[in-house]
Amino acid sequence: MISSRSKKNILIISTARSDFGLMKNVIYGLQKIKKFNTKLLVTGNHLLSSYGNTQNEIKKLFKKNVIYLKTINILKKKDKYKFNFNSKELLNILKQEKPDLCLLMGDRYEIMLLSSFISINEIPIGHVSGGDITSGSIDDNYRHAITKLSSIHFAESNKSVKVIKQLGENKKNIYNVGSISLEAIKKNNYIDKNQIKKKYDLDFKNKTILFTLHPLSNQNLNNNFCKKIFKLIKYFIKKFNVNFIITYPNSDPGNHIIIKEIKKIRNNKNIFVIKSFGISDYLSILKCSEFIMGNSSSCVFDSFFLNKKSLIIGDRQKGRGYLSTNMIQATYSTSNIRKNFSIILKRKTRIKKFKTNDYPSDKIVKVIKKLKFPILRSKNFVIK
Repeated sequence: MISSRSKKNILIISTARSDFGLMKNVIYGLQKIKKFNTKLLVTGNHLLSSYGNTQNEIKKLFKKNVIYLKTINILKKKDKYKFNFNSKELLNILKQEKPDLCLLMGDRYEIMLLSSFISINEIPIGHVSGGDITSGSIDDNYRHAITKLSSIHFAESNKSVKVIKQLGENKKNIYNVGSISLEAIKKNNYIDKNQIKKKYDLDFKNKTILFTLHPLSNQNLNNNFCKKIFKLIKYFIKKFNVNFIITYPNSDPGNHIIIKEIKKIRNNKNIFVIKSFGISDYLSILKCSEFIMGNSSSCVFDSFFLNKKSLIIGDRQKGRGYLSTNMIQATYSTSNIRKNFSIILKRKTRIKKFKTNDYPSDKIVKVIKKLKFPILRSKNFVIK
């Protein structure tokens, strides 16, 4: 499918609120390059009402050059999980668009599935945020698999570059572009508490905790822990007179258990449940909250760059960088979470300023603009 056209087709893929919020500035940048025909392929959780229909945010920002691929998610059948994936529709999209490069981000299983299908159809892949480490979850496996299927790598740190090299990738194809999370935070259009209250009917009179829990890789632990953590939330509300804003989990296996527990407590007057805010409003709400709690990457990256306190639960984000004095790492123990909740609620936030005018999206666009097409997919495993 590699083309010799003078104007090259770039297809950027987004499957969830997490990658779109970070990649939208890259999309803007590439769409401005006249020698590229850049389109956005939207699929996965974006199209599911159970995850907040985040496609609506995309429709507001991008009026054209957007393709919607329905039906790519994970389904539970008894105790097994399977992909629900319309490969025929995707193949038709690839045949019609004839991409010279597909650009995708992260470590989601949907992205791994798509990258495998794209690779089979001989289309080069550019991968953003490869080389990260989250040894407490299965995401590392997906992320590294995507790295091996990709031709161009956009890493966020020297540590990530080193990991990509260890996977046998040629250093000539690895670019350290910096933190795309910091850029999203710096460029975000924030709304204040009054706007948030009007839009979502959220009240910040009490100290407010933003809470997101994603499924754990160990399903036995996931089952037991989910019941404990939501009982703890009711305990914290009663003891400390705080509010909780709870967002829905991602679509990993076991998420139905978390959603079931959320529904049990959502009628509490101190609990506000929103499936998805979209990245812009989410960051605004985090900025207005007392601290963030859970096992989302937002507990590491977003809290770090926004100077917010963070109570990280469990080992899902183990291996991530950016840990600071505003963060506390708790175990899965009920007593440990209680203890650390009390500590972080009383702790004062320590402010650190982050200055940058050299944005990752600009670097990614600059690299792609200078790439020589067609991009070669065949590569040797580099042994040091």
